[in-house]
Amino acid sequence: MSHHRINTETNEHYLLLDENILCQDHEHLDINDVYFSDNHEFMSYEVSYLGDELYDVKIFRLVEKDNNLEFIEIPNTIPKLKFGGHLWMPDNKRILYSTENETTHNFDKVYVYDLETNSSKLIYQENDVLFNVS
Repeated sequence: MSHHRINTETNEHYLLLDENILCQDHEHLDINDVYFSDNHEFMSYEVSYLGDELYDVKIFRLVEKDNNLEFIEIPNTIPKLKFGGHLWMPDNKRILYSTENETTHNFDKVYVYDLETNSSKLIYQENDVLFNVS
């Protein structure tokens, strides 16, 4: 499977993500939740190479240069996410994600990750074990 982008002004096609290439050195590959910031400057997706349903979040800045699309990976401190689950905020600089409680296996915390500071802040915690956040 692959993901493409088309520049509607120039009709240029860009390959964004090719799962065949990503899995070349791995026995397992699972891509989850491919998202773009509202201004389309950033692309993010979740990837697991182990099949354990724990996903690393990959973030890239997309830069058009000389009719090519450059991918600049942005290192981040978002922890591995169970089943994935992140969303871009409308300001194009922050990402929301939720984490799982290791005891109850409920999703009980929501964080906001800031690209500029490379840090996360807890913004909500559900203390009732009968509820999940998402």
